[in-house]
Formats: sequence, structure tokens, C-alpha cells
Amino acid sequence: MKKKMTNTWIACVIVLVALAATFISRANACGDCKVNAAAFTFSAEERLPQTIIQKIVDDFINRPLANGKERKKVLILGYDGFREDGLNNIYDIENSAILSIMDSGGLYHSFAGGLEDSSQATSTSPGWSSILTGGWHDYHGVEDNGIPKKDVPTLFQTAVQKGYSTTFVSSWKEHFETVYTQDMIRAELLNEPSQYIFATNDEDSKNQAIEAIKQDFDIVMAIAECTDNAGHSSGFGNDNPIYQEACQEADHWGKEILNAVKERETYPKEEWLVIITTDHGGIDLHHGGQSDEERNTWFAVNQPVTPNSEWLNYHK
Repeated sequence: MKKKMTNTWIACVIVLVALAATFISRANACGDCKVNAAAFTFSAEERLPQTIIQKIVDDFINRPLANGKERKKVLILGYDGFREDGLNNIYDIENSAILSIMDSGGLYHSFAGGLEDSSQATSTSPGWSSILTGGWHDYHGVEDNGIPKKDVPTLFQTAVQKGYSTTFVSSWKEHFETVYTQDMIRAELLNEPSQYIFATNDEDSKNQAIEAIKQDFDIVMAIAECTDNAGHSSGFGNDNPIYQEACQEADHWGKEILNAVKERETYPKEEWLVIITTDHGGIDLHHGGQSDEERNTWFAVNQPVTPNSEWLNYHK
């Protein structure tokens, strides 16, 4: 009896030690705010402003169609509050949207929060406004959450003027009740082919985005909130298993939407630009400040990006 209890105790200790070693190993690999540098096209010192994404989309739309293609299409996937070091959590997972596109284009360091002479909160509304308009708050007016965007065009409005239809999907209410309210009113009054969809949650956002792709909308953007929610509720950073899992959940979410693109019957004749990015990082239970953890962002794209001086024109 005594021997049996001793063996059981030893087995339990071995299991506990193994679990502890696994947790420590993962924390050391992911919790030091370092990301696999070899995966990035440029070094961290060459960080691009998140404003460049609007320029990438605009350039794509204005370029001639590739040989054999009949229509341009754009998919933008947003992972809200996905810190740059959160990428460590998706490097070896299956069904990753980021991994499925970065080899044909690239993974790029970027930054949120504006410049020293025009800083803005590293928060949701300023981040996505800069991504969609191509400028900082001195251009679009959204210095922090709770502020409506100025009457400056987003990439959706620019695309509509060139004959494209657009869809924007999110489950964060402020997009629709504050930031882009005037854009929504304008689209309805002018009967523009633009829809703004307030979803109930990430699952609904995914389904709405997939439906927009099936309905043949040309530019579709959808935002997942699970990473930001996990950060606010339990802590941003890879020392938090809940946040780690949220990063993987977001990328699986994105892969399902990306699969819907590739399942289109007309996909072989379409030229698709796919961008995956985040609006800001986070630290502890919050974001909005100017720490590296909050400012350092990233984006992945399925086509190589070669920035020029005009693309780096932060002030428009």
C-alpha cells in the first residue's frame, strides 16, 4: 500500500513538473516582447506607419489588372488589440490566416499612436481611422475614442467613387454610433453601394463578412474583437494564456473568412489584395498610451509592399 502511494505521488510530481516546464518555456518564448525577426520583411527600426495601409489599397485599386484577371477585390481583416509579440502565438498553428498570406507578400512592422508632434491615443477609433484614411488625427480628427471622424474620405469612399462596392463589419458599437455615422448617412442618401454592418459578436462578424463575399462585394473589411476583449478582461501580453488563446482564435476566425474568398467560383479570374492588421497593442489591462507595447503594431499582406515617400506622408 505504501509503495503504491509513493509511485502515485512520484507520477503526480512528474506531471506537475512537466506542466510547469511547458508553461515556463512558453512564457519565456512569448512573454519577452520579441517576435521572430526573420519573419518580417523589414527590421523593427524600419517600422511603417499604420497609415500606409490606405495607400496600399489605393495603389492596388489604381494599378492595371494583372494578366488574366478581370476584377480587383480587397479583403481587410482587423484583429483588434493584437500586440505585435502576439504573433508568436500563431507561428506554428494550423489554419492561420496570417501564415497563409505572408509568404506571397510579407509581414511588416508598423506603429500606431501618431508622431511626437501629432500623437493620438493608441485606441480603437484613432487606430482604425488612421488605417482607413491614411492620416493621423490632425487629418481625420479622431484623437481618441468617442470622437467622430472629420469629413475626409476613407478608403471605402474612394473605392466607391471608382466603381467598387464596399462592406464594413464590426461588433464595436462606436464605429456606427460615433466615428463613421456621417459616412453611413452619406452612403444612404447617395444610394452608394456601401454597407456598414453592426454585428452582435465575432461569430456574427465572420458570418456577415462571408455573406458579403458571397454577395460579390468588392472590398470587405471585418474586425475581430476577441483579442482586445481578452486583454481588457485578463491582461494584454503572452504571459496570459487567455490572451494567447485569443490571438489564435482571431487568426482562425480570419482563416475562415479567407477560405470563403478562395472558394468563390470566379476566384481564378479575380485579383485579390488581402491585408491583416491590428489597430493598437496593449499593456496590463489597458491601452491608449505611448509605450512600445501599445504603439508597436504589424500587418501582413499577400503582395510585396515597396513604400515610397508619398506613402510615408503621415499628414496627407
